Amino acid sequence: FISANEALDFLNQLQPNELPRLIVTDIFMPGMDGYTFTKTLRSNERYQGITIIGVSSETISHQAHQALNSGFNAFIAKPVLEKEFQKAVFSVFPSVVKGSTVHMNTAPLDEKKKILVAEDNEVNQMLIKKLLQKLGYEPLLTNNGAEALSALKKPNHNIQLVLMDLQMPQLSGIEATKQIRGELGQSQLPIIALTASTLLEEHDASFQAGINDLITKPVKLESLQAILDKYL
Repeated sequence: FISANEALDFLNQLQPNELPRLIVTDIFMPGMDGYTFTKTLRSNERYQGITIIGVSSETISHQAHQALNSGFNAFIAKPVLEKEFQKAVFSVFPSVVKGSTVHMNTAPLDEKKKILVAEDNEVNQMLIKKLLQKLGYEPLLTNNGAEALSALKKPNHNIQLVLMDLQMPQLSGIEATKQIRGELGQSQLPIIALTASTLLEEHDASFQAGINDLITKPVKLESLQAILDKYL
Protein backbone atom coordinates (compact mmCIF):
# COMPACT_ATOMS: atom_id res chain seq x y z
CA PHE A 1 0.00 0.00 0.00
CA ILE A 2 1.10 3.58 -0.52
CA SER A 3 -1.10 5.21 2.10
CA ALA A 4 -2.74 4.52 5.45
CA ASN A 5 -6.17 5.32 4.00
CA GLU A 6 -5.76 2.61 1.37
CA ALA A 7 -4.71 0.16 4.08
CA LEU A 8 -7.81 1.02 6.12
CA ASP A 9 -10.05 0.54 3.09
CA PHE A 10 -8.50 -2.86 2.47
CA LEU A 11 -8.84 -3.96 6.11
CA ASN A 12 -12.47 -2.91 6.19
CA GLN A 13 -13.19 -5.26 3.28
CA LEU A 14 -11.76 -8.31 5.05
CA GLN A 15 -13.72 -10.85 7.03
CA PRO A 16 -12.73 -11.22 10.71
CA ASN A 17 -10.97 -14.52 10.01
CA GLU A 18 -8.97 -12.87 7.19
CA LEU A 19 -7.47 -10.06 9.27
CA PRO A 20 -3.65 -10.07 9.55
CA ARG A 21 -1.93 -10.83 12.83
CA LEU A 22 0.75 -8.20 12.19
CA ILE A 23 0.87 -4.78 10.53
CA VAL A 24 4.13 -2.94 9.86
CA THR A 25 3.60 0.75 9.17
CA ASP A 26 5.75 3.77 8.53
CA ILE A 27 5.36 6.57 11.08
CA PHE A 28 5.68 9.51 8.69
CA MET A 29 3.44 9.21 5.62
CA PRO A 30 1.61 11.71 3.43
CA GLY A 31 -2.00 12.22 4.42
CA MET A 32 -2.70 10.07 7.46
CA ASP A 33 0.48 9.44 9.47
CA GLY A 34 1.32 6.24 11.34
CA TYR A 35 0.21 7.60 14.71
CA THR A 36 -3.29 8.44 13.43
CA PHE A 37 -3.49 5.18 11.50
CA THR A 38 -2.68 3.17 14.63
CA LYS A 39 -5.03 5.17 16.86
CA THR A 40 -7.79 4.61 14.30
CA LEU A 41 -7.23 0.85 14.43
CA ARG A 42 -7.04 0.80 18.22
CA SER A 43 -10.34 2.67 18.48
CA ASN A 44 -12.12 -0.10 16.58
CA GLU A 45 -12.81 -3.32 18.51
CA ARG A 46 -12.59 -5.25 15.24
CA TYR A 47 -8.82 -4.63 15.08
CA GLN A 48 -7.85 -5.04 18.74
CA GLY A 49 -6.12 -8.36 18.11
CA ILE A 50 -3.74 -7.03 15.47
CA THR A 51 -0.12 -6.42 16.46
CA ILE A 52 1.36 -3.19 15.05
CA ILE A 53 5.05 -2.38 14.56
CA GLY A 54 6.03 1.19 13.70
CA VAL A 55 8.97 2.09 11.45
CA SER A 56 10.58 5.53 11.38
CA SER A 57 13.70 7.30 10.15
CA GLU A 58 13.56 9.47 13.29
CA THR A 59 16.31 8.48 15.74
CA ILE A 60 15.37 10.47 18.84
CA SER A 61 13.93 8.12 21.42
CA HIS A 62 10.86 10.21 22.27
CA GLN A 63 9.51 9.18 18.85
CA ALA A 64 9.63 5.56 19.97
CA HIS A 65 7.97 6.59 23.23
CA GLN A 66 5.20 8.42 21.35
CA ALA A 67 4.71 5.47 19.02
CA LEU A 68 4.25 3.05 21.91
CA ASN A 69 1.80 5.43 23.61
CA SER A 70 -0.17 5.65 20.37
CA GLY A 71 -0.89 1.93 20.46
CA PHE A 72 2.11 0.42 18.71
CA ASN A 73 3.42 -2.85 20.09
CA ALA A 74 7.00 -2.22 18.97
CA PHE A 75 9.11 0.35 17.16
CA ILE A 76 12.02 0.01 14.70
CA ALA A 77 14.31 2.76 13.43
CA LYS A 78 15.24 3.00 9.75
CA PRO A 79 17.14 1.67 7.95
CA VAL A 80 15.49 -1.56 9.08
CA LEU A 81 18.02 -4.33 9.61
CA GLU A 82 16.96 -7.97 9.43
CA LYS A 83 18.25 -8.62 12.96
CA GLU A 84 16.33 -5.66 14.41
CA PHE A 85 13.15 -6.68 12.61
CA GLN A 86 13.46 -10.23 13.93
CA LYS A 87 13.97 -8.92 17.46
CA ALA A 88 10.87 -6.76 17.17
CA VAL A 89 8.77 -9.66 15.89
CA PHE A 90 10.07 -12.02 18.58
CA SER A 91 9.33 -9.39 21.26
CA VAL A 92 5.67 -9.14 20.25
CA PHE A 93 5.30 -12.86 19.42
CA PRO A 94 7.44 -14.52 22.13
CA SER A 95 6.02 -17.96 21.36
CA VAL A 96 8.04 -17.86 18.12
CA VAL A 97 11.17 -18.45 20.20
CA LYS A 98 11.28 -21.64 22.20
CA GLY A 99 12.26 -21.29 25.82
CA SER A 100 12.49 -17.49 26.18
CA THR A 101 11.95 -14.19 24.44
CA VAL A 102 14.85 -12.89 22.39
CA HIS A 103 14.76 -9.29 23.64
CA MET A 104 15.50 -10.23 27.27
CA ASN A 105 19.09 -10.46 28.46
CA THR A 106 19.05 -13.86 30.20
CA ALA A 107 22.81 -14.32 30.67
CA PRO A 108 24.22 -15.19 34.12
CA LEU A 109 24.74 -12.16 36.37
CA ASP A 110 28.50 -11.95 35.81
CA GLU A 111 27.89 -11.92 32.04
CA LYS A 112 24.97 -9.49 31.96
CA LYS A 113 25.49 -6.10 30.38
CA LYS A 114 26.20 -3.47 33.00
CA ILE A 115 24.28 -0.19 32.77
CA LEU A 116 25.60 2.87 34.62
CA VAL A 117 22.81 5.05 36.01
CA ALA A 118 23.68 8.65 36.98
CA GLU A 119 20.63 9.99 38.81
CA ASP A 120 20.42 12.07 42.00
CA ASN A 121 16.77 11.31 42.81
CA GLU A 122 16.49 8.19 44.95
CA VAL A 123 12.96 7.37 43.80
CA ASN A 124 14.02 7.57 40.15
CA GLN A 125 17.07 5.45 40.96
CA MET A 126 14.95 2.67 42.42
CA LEU A 127 12.49 2.80 39.53
CA ILE A 128 15.21 2.58 36.87
CA LYS A 129 17.03 -0.13 38.82
CA LYS A 130 13.84 -2.21 38.96
CA LEU A 131 13.17 -1.75 35.24
CA LEU A 132 16.74 -2.66 34.27
CA GLN A 133 16.68 -5.77 36.42
CA LYS A 134 13.33 -6.77 34.93
CA LEU A 135 14.87 -6.51 31.46
CA GLY A 136 17.83 -8.62 32.58
CA TYR A 137 20.55 -5.95 32.90
CA GLU A 138 22.89 -5.18 35.79
CA PRO A 139 22.43 -1.58 37.06
CA LEU A 140 25.26 0.39 38.66
CA LEU A 141 23.80 3.39 40.51
CA THR A 142 25.60 6.72 41.00
CA ASN A 143 24.25 9.96 42.47
CA ASN A 144 25.77 12.57 40.16
CA GLY A 145 28.03 13.17 37.19
CA ALA A 146 31.18 13.12 39.30
CA GLU A 147 30.44 9.65 40.65
CA ALA A 148 29.64 8.47 37.13
CA LEU A 149 33.04 9.68 35.93
CA SER A 150 34.77 7.88 38.81
CA ALA A 151 33.02 4.64 37.88
CA LEU A 152 34.08 4.99 34.24
CA LYS A 153 37.69 5.67 35.24
CA LYS A 154 38.00 2.30 36.93
CA PRO A 155 39.87 -0.27 34.84
CA ASN A 156 37.77 -3.09 33.40
CA HIS A 157 34.53 -1.45 34.49
CA ASN A 158 32.61 -3.35 31.78
CA ILE A 159 29.95 -0.63 31.53
CA GLN A 160 28.05 -1.01 28.25
CA LEU A 161 25.78 2.05 28.38
CA VAL A 162 25.13 5.12 30.54
CA LEU A 163 21.73 6.49 31.55
CA MET A 164 22.58 10.11 32.42
CA ASP A 165 20.27 12.53 34.23
CA LEU A 166 20.81 16.04 32.87
CA GLN A 167 20.08 18.00 36.06
CA MET A 168 22.36 16.84 38.90
CA PRO A 169 24.37 18.51 41.70
CA GLN A 170 28.18 18.75 41.60
CA LEU A 171 28.40 17.85 37.92
CA SER A 172 25.51 17.99 35.45
CA GLY A 173 24.83 15.29 32.91
CA ILE A 174 25.89 17.51 30.03
CA GLU A 175 29.21 18.42 31.66
CA ALA A 176 29.84 14.81 32.65
CA THR A 177 29.19 13.70 29.08
CA LYS A 178 31.68 16.27 27.75
CA GLN A 179 34.34 14.85 30.08
CA ILE A 180 33.51 11.26 29.13
CA ARG A 181 33.91 12.12 25.46
CA GLY A 182 36.92 14.38 25.97
CA GLU A 183 39.01 13.58 29.05
CA LEU A 184 38.18 9.88 29.14
CA GLY A 185 38.14 9.51 25.36
CA GLN A 186 35.18 7.12 25.42
CA SER A 187 33.61 8.14 22.14
CA GLN A 188 31.82 4.85 21.43
CA LEU A 189 30.08 4.42 24.80
CA PRO A 190 26.32 5.00 24.36
CA ILE A 191 25.09 7.79 26.66
CA ILE A 192 21.33 8.23 27.00
CA ALA A 193 19.98 11.37 28.65
CA LEU A 194 17.25 11.14 31.27
CA THR A 195 15.18 14.30 31.24
CA ALA A 196 11.79 15.66 32.21
CA SER A 197 12.40 18.75 30.10
CA THR A 198 10.80 19.38 26.73
CA LEU A 199 13.03 22.39 25.99
CA LEU A 200 14.63 22.02 22.57
CA GLU A 201 17.59 24.10 23.76
CA GLU A 202 18.41 21.52 26.42
CA HIS A 203 18.02 18.68 23.95
CA ASP A 204 20.30 20.43 21.45
CA ALA A 205 22.90 21.06 24.17
CA SER A 206 22.75 17.36 25.07
CA PHE A 207 23.49 16.23 21.53
CA GLN A 208 26.23 18.83 21.16
CA ALA A 209 27.89 17.42 24.29
CA GLY A 210 27.92 13.91 22.82
CA ILE A 211 24.75 12.35 24.18
CA ASN A 212 23.35 9.75 21.77
CA ASP A 213 19.68 9.77 22.64
CA LEU A 214 16.99 10.84 25.11
CA ILE A 215 14.47 9.15 27.39
CA THR A 216 11.80 11.27 28.99
CA LYS A 217 10.88 10.93 32.66
CA PRO A 218 9.15 9.17 34.22
CA VAL A 219 10.95 6.29 32.55
CA LYS A 220 8.64 3.56 31.26
CA LEU A 221 9.55 -0.05 30.59
CA GLU A 222 8.67 0.10 26.89
CA SER A 223 10.79 3.16 26.12
CA LEU A 224 13.71 1.83 28.15
CA GLN A 225 13.59 -1.52 26.39
CA ALA A 226 13.44 0.21 23.01
CA ILE A 227 16.54 2.29 23.71
CA LEU A 228 18.53 -0.65 25.11
CA ASP A 229 17.60 -2.84 22.15
CA LYS A 230 18.68 -0.04 19.83
CA TYR A 231 22.14 0.51 21.30
CA LEU A 232 23.00 -2.89 22.76
